[in-house]
Amino acid sequence: MHRGFFARALEDSPADPLSSKYSQSVLSASMSACTFIALIESLFSKHPRLAERMWFFFTHVFSCAVSRAS
Repeated sequence: MHRGFFARALEDSPADPLSSKYSQSVLSASMSACTFIALIESLFSKHPRLAERMWFFFTHVFSCAVSRAS
């Protein structure tokens, strides 16, 4: 939901996206990415063999990491 506005915030002010008018979307996307990464980390630590078979989770984790890095 916030991905487009997150990208717009990065376009408008790449040095400080929190100063953009879309700062709420930046915060929401960042919080969602952190939550999803923590969820998959917990799943992998409790059920590694099951989590390994769900490769699509890791593509989403990679997307979350990219959004957190930007």
